[in-house]
Amino acid sequence: MSIFKILEKCEYKGLTFDVELEYYFDDIINEYYVDNELGNENLRKIRNKYRELNNLLLDSEIKEIRNQYNLSQRDFSIALGLGEVTITRYESKTVQDKSQDELIRQSKNPIFFLECLNNNKDKFIEVNGTLKYSQVYELTIELSKNIDILINLFSIEDRGNSKFTLDKLKGVIYKIKEKRNVLTKTVLAKLLWYIDCLSFKLTNKSMTGIVYKSMPFGAYPELYDRILSDEDIKVELSWIKDYECYLIDDVKSDFELTNDEKKIIEFVVNKFKDFNAKEIVNYMHQEKAYQETELFSIISYNYSSNIRLFDDYK
Repeated sequence: MSIFKILEKCEYKGLTFDVELEYYFDDIINEYYVDNELGNENLRKIRNKYRELNNLLLDSEIKEIRNQYNLSQRDFSIALGLGEVTITRYESKTVQDKSQDELIRQSKNPIFFLECLNNNKDKFIEVNGTLKYSQVYELTIELSKNIDILINLFSIEDRGNSKFTLDKLKGVIYKIKEKRNVLTKTVLAKLLWYIDCLSFKLTNKSMTGIVYKSMPFGAYPELYDRILSDEDIKVELSWIKDYECYLIDDVKSDFELTNDEKKIIEFVVNKFKDFNAKEIVNYMHQEKAYQETELFSIISYNYSSNIRLFDDYK
């Protein structure tokens, strides 16, 4: 039995739009038709198209956030302070309003979700018991320490259209360390920014997914200290020419970078091989990206096309 896709004009909650729906075709009566399963799927497509047009979470995105905490639809609803069947409806039958969409969206952040869970502790324990509450609480605490989750809470644009993984970042730092033996915390931050920006210019994707903010000493990764506290990255307080600094002493990683990624890293590291921390900071201060970004704000990857250094890349 063949399925035919037909672009139809649909109306939902006062909004009219086109959606591609699916139908079976009966050759005998010469008509299109749907069974319950296909009909429900068409309704789901209509609801999700409405969500897209109104910048609301799709039903699959709501489910993804819920699954982050290993919760049923009912228990996720209770933890957020919603009616017990609210999330069930949003994942299968109805569309959430703006305020509830924002609540669910923010709950992707484990720190925010923990606050919601605590606010609704009595109801959650009443329905599920103390043991279940403790399990969810402990899982959420662990998630709040997960650097991958915390950085990926930033928008995809702020991450340079890439998903952040600490494993890959350690692979990048390992490669930098191979090429530059004396590597300070400040120099590493700038090298990472230039590497990510060159990658973005060439591929429209940053290499690491790091989010950078503008600081007095240039581009600085969000949660940088948390990143460098990883057990595979050894940072030591040291002295260079009477100046106190933090040195990246060792990095452990078996992450396999592509040849193109290695080429980008080598290009950037070689360009700054004779720069100390002060010199690379001063150089970065001349970048349009730094000069036009308000202090302590996120630096847009869109400035990558304006970076002087990249004109020599081949």
